[in-house]
Amino acid sequence: ARQQIQQQQQAMHAESMRTQQNIAAMRHQSNMNALRGAAQRSQIIANTYSEISDLSHQGFMNRMQSSDEMQRRGVNAIHGQYDVYNPSTGDITHGVPNHANHYWVDAFGNTIGTEIDENPDPFRFTRGQNLDNLYDTGGF
Repeated sequence: ARQQIQQQQQAMHAESMRTQQNIAAMRHQSNMNALRGAAQRSQIIANTYSEISDLSHQGFMNRMQSSDEMQRRGVNAIHGQYDVYNPSTGDITHGVPNHANHYWVDAFGNTIGTEIDENPDPFRFTRGQNLDNLYDTGGF
């Protein structure tokens, strides 16, 4: 009978040890899940802050660009000038007198204006575009 009691005690002890190991494993798994969840939440928060920062920066840049464009137009209006875009080269000639209806540009940065829509030298000039009109129509 004594041996039977010892065997039962040993079996109970072994079962208790397995239970303790299972509890420790479940705690470890629970802690790992909590850490993974915290890491995921931290990543989501960091991404959200980054997106908010990018949106804020983009809004600031858009306001600055709008302000720059208003200032450029204001200065040109005061001085009676246009800025003319050369679509062939991508260059912009600033401060062209706004007394003409049509503008012609060459590869050397020269810009001339004419009253009639006829290229004065088709071998040299291409049609220039008023930068204000390009901005207004969304072409620039």
